[in-house]
Amino acid sequence: DVLEAAALTAGDGLYRAIAALRAALADAVRARIGALPELTTASPGAVVPSLVVAWDLYQDLDRADEIAASNDTVRPGFLPAKPLQVLSA
Repeated sequence: DVLEAAALTAGDGLYRAIAALRAALADAVRARIGALPELTTASPGAVVPSLVVAWDLYQDLDRADEIAASNDTVRPGFLPAKPLQVLSA
């Protein structure tokens, strides 16, 4: 919005610079969005601790809290036996 407002009152040279900056920002955002992990589902099949899911998916116990939090789990030691939302990487 700020760039758009500045472009409305800018002279020719500044307008071209603002247009180039907007294009570069858009390219940078698109490049970073493509590198983000995707959201997927994991179905543990039984009530299990978030530590088990973290290890099964990522071999990383430090991600157990992330899994519990992203699924609004009150007791991370007992994730429900339903599809869970997790990051693909």
